[in-house]
Amino acid sequence: MADVKARQSGFKDAERLYLKADSLYIEAGEADSPFRYASLHNLGEVQVRLAKYTEAERNLQKALSFYKSYYTGPHINQASTGYSLGHLYSQVGDYAKSNQLLLKAVETQIQLTGPASARLVNYYGSLALNYIRLDQLNEAQKYAADALTIAETIYGKGSITYAQRLNTVGLVYLKKKQYDKALEYYLEAIHIKEKLLKPNNTALAVAYYNYAVVLQGLGQLHNAKQYFERTLEIDRQSLGADNPGTAIDINRLATVLTELGDYRQADLLFKKAQKIYEEKLPENHFRRGENLLGQARLAIEQNEFERATQQLNSAKSIYLHNFNSDYKKVQEIEQLQKEIKEAS
Repeated sequence: MADVKARQSGFKDAERLYLKADSLYIEAGEADSPFRYASLHNLGEVQVRLAKYTEAERNLQKALSFYKSYYTGPHINQASTGYSLGHLYSQVGDYAKSNQLLLKAVETQIQLTGPASARLVNYYGSLALNYIRLDQLNEAQKYAADALTIAETIYGKGSITYAQRLNTVGLVYLKKKQYDKALEYYLEAIHIKEKLLKPNNTALAVAYYNYAVVLQGLGQLHNAKQYFERTLEIDRQSLGADNPGTAIDINRLATVLTELGDYRQADLLFKKAQKIYEEKLPENHFRRGENLLGQARLAIEQNEFERATQQLNSAKSIYLHNFNSDYKKVQEIEQLQKEIKEAS
C-alpha cells in the first residue's frame, strides 16, 4: 500500500505506512530480515521526497550497510540502495559523494544484469542531472542519451519512464540554450504524461516546470507564468507548502514576475522561497545562491544597488563553495557586480 501511495505522489501517507510496516517487522522478530531493509530503503526514498534528509540518510545507510554484510557478493539491493543514497546526496548538493555512489551502483548493476538493464535508466538519468548541475554538459548529454535509448528499448516510447528521460535530454538542451530542441523534448514528455498520469502527479509537475523554463527563455512570459503556477499547485498538494521542491517553483515564478515588472509579488515569493530553503537545506546549497541571485536581479531593477551588492556577494560565496570560479553563475554574478559599479 505504501508503494502505491508513493507512486501516486501521496508521500506523507506512504511514509506513515512504511513506518507501520517497519514496526510490524520488528514486532514479528524480523528486525534483521532483508524484507525489513527493503522497506527501510523505500521509506528513505519517500523521506527524500519529503525533504527529511537526515532521516532518509539514516534509513538508507542502515539498509546499505545491512546489504553489504548480508550478501557474500554483489547484489541488486546494494546497487539500488546505493543509487537511492546517491540521489539523496544530489538533493542536498553533495555531487561528488552522489556521483561516487551512482557510478558504483552502475558498476554493480552492469556486473549483475548487463549494459542494458532497466535500472540503468534511472542511474544514468541521475548522473546526467548531476553533471548538468556541475555544468559538464558533454558528460550530461552522454548519460541522458544512454538513459533514453535504454528506456525506449525496454519500456517503449509511450511509457512514463521514456517521458522522464525525455525531460532529462531536454534539460541538457535547455542548459545549452538550444530552446527549440528543448521544447521538442518537453512537449513530447508532456503529451505522454498527460495521457497516463493524474493531474496532480509530481512527475507531470516536472514536465510543466521544464516547459515553463523554456517558455521563459523564449520570452513568452505570460505562458511561462501559467505553467509555473500549475506546477506550484501540484507540488503544494503532493509535497507540501514548505518542501524545497515547492520552493523551487516559488522561486522560479518570482523570476518571471520580476521580468513582468510585478516587483512587489516577486519580492514576496523570493522571501517565501528563501525561508523554506533556510529551514530545509544546508547553508551552502546552490538553491540558496540561486534565490539570492534572483533577489539581487530584482533589487537592480528597483535601483537598490546596495542591497543587490550584498545579495550578489552572498550568492557568489555559495556558488564558489559548490563550483569552480569559471562556473557560469559565478561569471554572471561578476558581470552584474561590474554593471552595478558602472551605474553607481
